[in-house]
Amino acid sequence: MSFLQSNERRRFLQSLCQDTNNIGNKTSNPHEMIKETKNVLLQANHLYHDGDCKEMFQNPRDNYLDSQVMKATSEVVVQCSQAISSEMNKYEKFKLAENITHNSDFWCFAFPNEAPPVTYIHGASADAPTRPRSPRMRRPRAQQQQATITRVPRTDNIGTENDEETKKTTMMLEKLESVCRDEPISYFHAVLHPTNFARSVENIYHLAFMVRDGNLSVFIDEETKLPFIRTLSKHKRRRLENSTEKQFIVSICMAKWKELVEVLKIKEIFFKTPEDED
Repeated sequence: MSFLQSNERRRFLQSLCQDTNNIGNKTSNPHEMIKETKNVLLQANHLYHDGDCKEMFQNPRDNYLDSQVMKATSEVVVQCSQAISSEMNKYEKFKLAENITHNSDFWCFAFPNEAPPVTYIHGASADAPTRPRSPRMRRPRAQQQQATITRVPRTDNIGTENDEETKKTTMMLEKLESVCRDEPISYFHAVLHPTNFARSVENIYHLAFMVRDGNLSVFIDEETKLPFIRTLSKHKRRRLENSTEKQFIVSICMAKWKELVEVLKIKEIFFKTPEDED
């Protein structure tokens, strides 16, 4: 390119700047954008080499237009790099899996024959400095005694709760003794509440302790294969005192409870409370 006058150089730089700004509007393909930007830079370099440096320094407007061209080209390069990085991050996982299955050498790479020895260049790390402990102030003895007095829990309600549980167990035992005097009663009909799962679990809990204490006996009926409850006389209780088989524990969940209530057709409450009678 021959020597150009100052006005011609300005028009050429303005056209280059406009062409560079319009590269993004022409195409969105990063490779084509890079080619267009490369052509702009080549034309700008030819213009720079054909001109006179002294004349460029004397015309700051030309320098400004040249900087605008460089700015526009750098923005296009940034757009291209962002587009290329986003395309590199996108891949089709099914094609990748198919490529791995068909190419057996995909994961083939050499392993070292020997593991390198462990070396410490800078030696062992220094121990962390210990934090100084703040001095602990001891409280006077009178304050310690007062604190222990305030921390002792109140046991007023423990006695009443135990009395209520004992009374409830006694009522359940009396009910069983009155019913089981002539014949045994079905275990599930006695403990299962037809509508309350929590009450059923509570009855099973109390009955397990009655069996452990030797007040009741639970056996499996040979015909129905179901557990039955019977009371024990004083003579039988003495015989069972030395026996180790005095436990009858049943685990039950809500689904099994519903199934037993439905299959056995349990509709009446055996162990009634004042709330049930109301």
